[in-house]
Amino acid sequence: MTAHLLGWVSLILMQLGLMGLYARQVEKTGWLGLVGFILAFIGTAFGGAIQFMSGTVIPLVAAEAAAIFDQARTAATFALPLLPLGFGLGYLLFGIGTMRASVLPRWSGLLMSIGVSFFVFAIFSQEISLLSGPLPHVIGDSGAAVFGLGLVWMGYALWFEKREPAK
Repeated sequence: MTAHLLGWVSLILMQLGLMGLYARQVEKTGWLGLVGFILAFIGTAFGGAIQFMSGTVIPLVAAEAAAIFDQARTAATFALPLLPLGFGLGYLLFGIGTMRASVLPRWSGLLMSIGVSFFVFAIFSQEISLLSGPLPHVIGDSGAAVFGLGLVWMGYALWFEKREPAK
Protein backbone atom coordinates (compact mmCIF):
# COMPACT_ATOMS: atom_id res chain seq x y z
CA MET A 1 0.00 0.00 0.00
CA THR A 2 2.73 2.49 0.92
CA ALA A 3 4.76 1.55 -2.15
CA HIS A 4 1.80 2.31 -4.42
CA LEU A 5 1.21 5.67 -2.79
CA LEU A 6 4.90 6.54 -3.16
CA GLY A 7 4.64 5.48 -6.79
CA TRP A 8 1.64 7.78 -7.19
CA VAL A 9 3.54 10.74 -5.72
CA SER A 10 6.54 10.02 -7.93
CA LEU A 11 4.35 9.98 -11.05
CA ILE A 12 2.79 13.32 -10.09
CA LEU A 13 6.29 14.78 -9.67
CA MET A 14 7.26 13.20 -12.99
CA GLN A 15 4.43 15.09 -14.68
CA LEU A 16 5.67 18.37 -13.24
CA GLY A 17 9.19 17.60 -14.44
CA LEU A 18 7.89 16.62 -17.86
CA MET A 19 6.25 20.03 -18.20
CA GLY A 20 9.55 21.75 -17.41
CA LEU A 21 11.50 19.56 -19.84
CA TYR A 22 9.02 20.21 -22.61
CA ALA A 23 8.84 23.95 -21.91
CA ARG A 24 12.63 24.21 -22.22
CA GLN A 25 12.74 22.61 -25.67
CA VAL A 26 9.28 23.43 -27.05
CA GLU A 27 10.62 25.66 -29.83
CA LYS A 28 12.81 22.93 -31.30
CA THR A 29 10.97 19.64 -30.72
CA GLY A 30 8.24 20.32 -33.25
CA TRP A 31 5.16 18.17 -33.63
CA LEU A 32 7.00 15.01 -32.54
CA GLY A 33 7.86 16.56 -29.18
CA LEU A 34 4.31 17.85 -28.76
CA VAL A 35 2.71 14.49 -29.49
CA GLY A 36 5.25 12.76 -27.24
CA PHE A 37 4.62 15.25 -24.45
CA ILE A 38 0.83 14.90 -24.63
CA LEU A 39 0.92 11.09 -24.75
CA ALA A 40 3.52 10.89 -21.98
CA PHE A 41 1.56 13.29 -19.78
CA ILE A 42 -1.67 11.34 -20.23
CA GLY A 43 0.10 7.98 -19.81
CA THR A 44 1.81 9.17 -16.63
CA ALA A 45 -1.53 10.40 -15.27
CA PHE A 46 -3.06 7.01 -16.09
CA GLY A 47 -0.20 5.22 -14.35
CA GLY A 48 -0.71 7.50 -11.35
CA ALA A 49 -4.39 6.62 -11.25
CA ILE A 50 -3.50 2.93 -11.24
CA GLN A 51 -1.01 3.46 -8.41
CA PHE A 52 -3.54 5.47 -6.40
CA MET A 53 -6.30 2.88 -6.87
CA SER A 54 -3.90 0.06 -5.95
CA GLY A 55 -2.84 1.89 -2.80
CA THR A 56 -6.23 3.02 -1.54
CA VAL A 57 -9.35 1.52 -3.12
CA ILE A 58 -8.26 -2.05 -3.90
CA PRO A 59 -7.18 -2.82 -0.29
CA LEU A 60 -10.57 -1.60 0.95
CA VAL A 61 -12.41 -3.75 -1.57
CA ALA A 62 -10.28 -6.76 -0.58
CA ALA A 63 -11.07 -6.24 3.08
CA GLU A 64 -14.76 -5.36 2.82
CA ALA A 65 -16.02 -7.14 -0.31
CA ALA A 66 -13.82 -10.14 -0.98
CA ALA A 67 -16.43 -11.56 -3.39
CA ILE A 68 -15.85 -8.77 -5.91
CA PHE A 69 -12.10 -8.42 -5.32
CA ASP A 70 -11.12 -10.18 -8.54
CA GLN A 71 -13.48 -7.98 -10.58
CA ALA A 72 -12.10 -4.82 -8.95
CA ARG A 73 -8.53 -5.90 -9.67
CA THR A 74 -9.19 -6.62 -13.35
CA ALA A 75 -8.56 -3.65 -15.64
CA ALA A 76 -11.24 -2.53 -18.06
CA THR A 77 -10.72 -3.64 -21.67
CA PHE A 78 -9.97 -0.10 -22.87
CA ALA A 79 -7.40 0.44 -20.12
CA LEU A 80 -4.85 -2.14 -21.24
CA PRO A 81 -3.70 -0.23 -24.36
CA LEU A 82 -3.65 3.14 -22.57
CA LEU A 83 -0.47 2.50 -20.60
CA PRO A 84 1.73 1.43 -23.54
CA LEU A 85 0.22 4.01 -25.89
CA GLY A 86 0.38 6.86 -23.43
CA PHE A 87 3.36 6.11 -21.26
CA GLY A 88 5.38 3.92 -23.63
CA LEU A 89 4.84 5.62 -26.97
CA GLY A 90 4.71 9.05 -25.36
CA TYR A 91 8.10 8.81 -23.69
CA LEU A 92 9.57 7.07 -26.73
CA LEU A 93 8.52 9.99 -28.95
CA PHE A 94 9.52 12.54 -26.32
CA GLY A 95 12.98 10.96 -26.12
CA ILE A 96 13.32 11.02 -29.91
CA GLY A 97 12.12 14.63 -29.96
CA THR A 98 14.73 15.49 -27.34
CA MET A 99 17.47 13.89 -29.43
CA ARG A 100 16.35 15.77 -32.54
CA ALA A 101 16.01 19.12 -30.74
CA SER A 102 19.54 18.99 -29.25
CA VAL A 103 18.56 21.42 -26.49
CA LEU A 104 19.10 18.88 -23.71
CA PRO A 105 21.73 16.12 -23.92
CA ARG A 106 20.94 13.84 -26.86
CA TRP A 107 22.09 10.73 -25.01
CA SER A 108 19.52 11.37 -22.27
CA GLY A 109 16.76 11.17 -24.87
CA LEU A 110 18.23 7.93 -26.19
CA LEU A 111 18.36 6.43 -22.69
CA MET A 112 14.76 7.47 -22.10
CA SER A 113 13.59 5.91 -25.37
CA ILE A 114 15.47 2.65 -24.90
CA GLY A 115 14.50 2.31 -21.24
CA VAL A 116 10.78 2.86 -21.77
CA SER A 117 10.80 0.43 -24.70
CA PHE A 118 12.26 -2.33 -22.53
CA PHE A 119 9.90 -1.48 -19.67
CA VAL A 120 6.77 -1.69 -21.83
CA PHE A 121 8.02 -4.82 -23.59
CA ALA A 122 8.49 -6.53 -20.24
CA ILE A 123 5.00 -5.63 -19.06
CA PHE A 124 3.32 -6.93 -22.19
CA SER A 125 5.47 -10.00 -22.55
CA GLN A 126 4.32 -10.98 -19.09
CA GLU A 127 0.66 -10.21 -19.89
CA ILE A 128 0.60 -12.35 -23.03
CA SER A 129 2.84 -15.05 -21.50
CA LEU A 130 5.65 -14.48 -23.98
CA LEU A 131 8.24 -14.56 -21.19
CA SER A 132 7.96 -16.23 -17.82
CA GLY A 133 9.87 -16.52 -14.59
CA PRO A 134 12.09 -13.70 -13.41
CA LEU A 135 13.10 -12.57 -16.94
CA PRO A 136 10.25 -10.05 -17.44
CA HIS A 137 11.08 -8.47 -14.07
CA VAL A 138 14.77 -8.25 -14.89
CA ILE A 139 14.02 -6.67 -18.30
CA GLY A 140 11.37 -4.34 -16.85
CA ASP A 141 13.49 -3.22 -13.90
CA SER A 142 16.53 -2.69 -16.14
CA GLY A 143 14.41 -0.70 -18.58
CA ALA A 144 12.95 1.38 -15.76
CA ALA A 145 16.47 2.11 -14.45
CA VAL A 146 17.72 3.17 -17.89
CA PHE A 147 14.57 5.29 -18.42
CA GLY A 148 15.04 6.92 -15.01
CA LEU A 149 18.69 7.62 -15.74
CA GLY A 150 17.72 9.42 -18.95
CA LEU A 151 15.06 11.41 -17.11
CA VAL A 152 17.45 12.36 -14.29
CA TRP A 153 20.11 13.37 -16.81
CA MET A 154 17.63 15.67 -18.57
CA GLY A 155 16.57 17.18 -15.26
CA TYR A 156 20.16 17.70 -14.20
CA ALA A 157 21.00 19.39 -17.50
CA LEU A 158 17.95 21.62 -17.20
CA TRP A 159 18.59 22.52 -13.57
CA PHE A 160 22.26 23.38 -13.94
CA GLU A 161 22.37 24.96 -17.39
CA LYS A 162 23.92 28.41 -17.66
CA ARG A 163 21.42 30.93 -18.99
CA GLU A 164 21.70 34.59 -19.71
CA PRO A 165 19.77 36.80 -17.30
CA ALA A 166 16.77 38.62 -18.77
CA LYS A 167 17.33 42.28 -19.51
